[in-house]
Amino acid sequence: MRSGGDFLSGRVLQIPQLAFLGRAAPSGAAYASDEVVGGQAIAFQAMRLDYHKLVRDGIPRIIEAGGGQPVTRVLDQAGYLAALRAKLMEEAEEAQAASDSQLRAELADVLEVLQALATAHGMSWEHVVAEATRKRGERGGFDQRIFLEYVDQAD
Repeated sequence: MRSGGDFLSGRVLQIPQLAFLGRAAPSGAAYASDEVVGGQAIAFQAMRLDYHKLVRDGIPRIIEAGGGQPVTRVLDQAGYLAALRAKLMEEAEEAQAASDSQLRAELADVLEVLQALATAHGMSWEHVVAEATRKRGERGGFDQRIFLEYVDQAD
């Protein structure tokens, strides 16, 4: 652990990521140091948050600006395609759970992933929209709010 002085003298202890004073550590957090100051235990922890997911290009810079140290890698094509599909499910679930006031932002995230997925598969966005238009002409849209309860099949 790097230290810039002691805590009680007003100097800042610099630790790799986060410090928790008098609170329970999040699960998975690793202790960097335990100290007793003035009869009180102070636990300083370096905490690792595992994500293992595709993120937008600017996210590592944002994490660094907030004092974090992101560890990233660039995916190969197969890994990228798989990660995009997983990201699509993640963003769709977030859109499903979003409040009305959050829905626009969540739909924008879904759209961003859809566009990246189309591009990664060599499809132009215009061709995807044309396919959506074709399918709408064949099967309709969702304007009439039809909810299919069940189908009775003749044997």
